[in-house]
Amino acid sequence: MDNNQLGLEEIIDRTLESTIYRIHKDPYLNAVQTAVNYRILEHLIALAATRNLNPQATAICHNSLRKLRATLVQKADNDSREMVLRIDNYFAEPSKFKAELAPKIPDGSPIGMECDY
Repeated sequence: MDNNQLGLEEIIDRTLESTIYRIHKDPYLNAVQTAVNYRILEHLIALAATRNLNPQATAICHNSLRKLRATLVQKADNDSREMVLRIDNYFAEPSKFKAELAPKIPDGSPIGMECDY
C-alpha cells in the first residue's frame, strides 16, 4: 500500500541476492554461506507451505522458488543440485513438506572464548 515500503517480492529478492546468490572467494566463508543458504531455502519453502497464507503471498513465494530453481539448475555444484531437488520435492508434494528444526545451541560460551560469568 505504501510504495516507499518493500513488498514481499522485494524482500525475498534482496534476501536471495545477499545469501544464495552470493559467492565468497574465501572457502571458509563460502562454506558458512552455504549452511546459511540451506536455512534460507528451508524458510522460503516453509513460508510457501503455510496453510493460511494469503494466496497472493503464496503466489509470490512460489514464483520466487521457480526463479531460484531456474538459476540453480544452471550451476553444476552439488549444493545447487541439492537445492533444486528440495524445491522439486516441495512442488511435487507440498503437503508433505515439514520444516526441519534448527539444532539447539549448547549452553555455555563458544569454545575458545573467555567469558566472565
